[in-house]
Amino acid sequence: MKKTIFNILIFILAIVAAGCTKDGSGAPKAFKNQTDICLMSDGNLIMSYDAARCQLSFNRKRGMFRVGNDDMSEYFMLRAGEGSGFELVEGLTFTGDLTYCTGGKVTEVPDQTWEIISFLTDDYGTKIHLWCNDKKIGAVMYAVK
Repeated sequence: MKKTIFNILIFILAIVAAGCTKDGSGAPKAFKNQTDICLMSDGNLIMSYDAARCQLSFNRKRGMFRVGNDDMSEYFMLRAGEGSGFELVEGLTFTGDLTYCTGGKVTEVPDQTWEIISFLTDDYGTKIHLWCNDKKIGAVMYAVK
């Protein structure tokens, strides 16, 4: 009888564990499938890049990504912490600071762990999906050449 109960418990735990596993980083599929350069939080779009009114900036040495509209009234920037040794490697994690401004309100999200969950390189640079699991924030950035 004890063995039967034990087997049932193991079976239930296996089913629960299988239902809880996430693929890769834990980033939601909607973010992973995002193709536009943008910043998202809890599945909501905070800001997106519009080539007609925005600019991109990337500094590999400083590990800084920046997207902002022409008058910088809306922007987001992510900077890897000192000594992060920033490289474009899928699965790489680093500590970084996110700052963004929308609607005149500046929000800072310091000292968070970010993961490069995917990237795609083309003739102009590399589009990178960065995910902060603790804050459920995702950023699609472009590391321009």
